[in-house]
Amino acid sequence: MNRRAALCSLSIGLTLGTAGCLDAVVGEAAQASAGESRIPKGDLTEADYSVVEEGYTEYDYAVEALGEELEVMFVIHQSLYERHDFGDSVGVISLYTIPTVEVGGDRFAPFHGTQRRAFELSETQDDVGELKKRGSGTISALGQTIEMDVYDSVVEGDGNEVPIVIRISETVKMDGDTFAFIAYHPAAMADEWTTQSRLLSSVVHESRTEGN
Repeated sequence: MNRRAALCSLSIGLTLGTAGCLDAVVGEAAQASAGESRIPKGDLTEADYSVVEEGYTEYDYAVEALGEELEVMFVIHQSLYERHDFGDSVGVISLYTIPTVEVGGDRFAPFHGTQRRAFELSETQDDVGELKKRGSGTISALGQTIEMDVYDSVVEGDGNEVPIVIRISETVKMDGDTFAFIAYHPAAMADEWTTQSRLLSSVVHESRTEGN
């Protein structure tokens, strides 16, 4: 399974397609930083998942407010986890924490349509096939019920097409941030979702205030 190709396509799709809002903005430029969402190390170890990445990515966005255009830098936190079996990737979970922003008393959502935009962007990548909806569902995480859509697709690797199942969540608000996730695994390993759902249910969020 070509993990890097699929991961890049899906991660870009969610990062650019997730709903979010703006912090306090002063002057012509501002920065809004998210808190952190992650899966506890003990739960990862028990499920045989490992940390691929936990860190921040900057994304510039122009917001029209107060009669003028303001440049805002969103600092988005991503936590990425993966499980391997005999050298092959058999499960990937990517968590996204996006800062909320408010300008002049108004809230803005510069990233619209989590699923739609993620799908459009991922479908432009050569390694990920068309995403076909198979259903929807919910999962309990961060003290909330989070809705998600489930899709079938394929990823090309070593000249072969590997069927995969992708779950992309709607966004939820928490402690001044917005949270969303992508999880996927080979379609032939349907039981992997049981492990992934348990890990997602254990996600913890640390706000910017708590982290300072």
